[in-house]
Amino acid sequence: MAIREKVDRLEEALIELAKSQERVDRAIERMSIKVEQTSEEVNRLSKEMDKFKEWSKRQIEELRRGIEENRKSMEEFRKSMEKFRKGMEEYREWSKKQIEELRNMTKRMNKQWGELANKLGTLVEDIFAPSVDIAIQNYFKCIPDVIDVRKLVRKDERSLEIDILALCRKEKRAFIFEVKSNPDRVEYIEWFKEKLRAIDEFLPELEGYEKVGIYGGLMIREETVKRLTKEGIYAMEMRGDILEIVNVEEVKGRIT
Repeated sequence: MAIREKVDRLEEALIELAKSQERVDRAIERMSIKVEQTSEEVNRLSKEMDKFKEWSKRQIEELRRGIEENRKSMEEFRKSMEKFRKGMEEYREWSKKQIEELRNMTKRMNKQWGELANKLGTLVEDIFAPSVDIAIQNYFKCIPDVIDVRKLVRKDERSLEIDILALCRKEKRAFIFEVKSNPDRVEYIEWFKEKLRAIDEFLPELEGYEKVGIYGGLMIREETVKRLTKEGIYAMEMRGDILEIVNVEEVKGRIT
């Protein structure tokens, strides 16, 4: 009986050992599967790492090329900026010379304008004065026995300047000329009217004389002639080499 019990226990032990072996085999199998899976994952990761290395290598190479290209671009930009700076320096120097030349030109022009103004200022003496007596004889049928150019009369602290004063003393007629290089300015006509009104005050010896106002210029616009006619002032122009009063009939009509 004791032997039987021992045999039974031995069988049970063997059965249990067989079960344990089976569990170990299954565990080993699962472990093997896991190891295989892990190996596949490792291989996959290894391949991914290889791909990443290749990608990184390409990126680094592209970055290197980009840096090199940027370096070249920066070098070209630096050269361009240097060229631009030199160009600006040259432009500044050129501008300074041009400005200086313009200043000199302006000075020369101002001088020329001054000379021209001075020349125009002699309009009375050079053009009108030599022909005044002929014009008066032609239009007013009297020969001046006095022609005074740029007559200046002072009284107290005031003065009166007449460009040309021509007198026909026998006929008691005084011809007062105002000659302008720019006769179309309205203020010039107003000043001449004031001058005509002041004749008796500055030249009392002309009391009883008929005062004839003649406003002259090389060329007078039509509207200026109309304004002079309205004021009873003769308008005289230089036509060719002859002095002509262009509104003689109109003014005579107004006076008479």
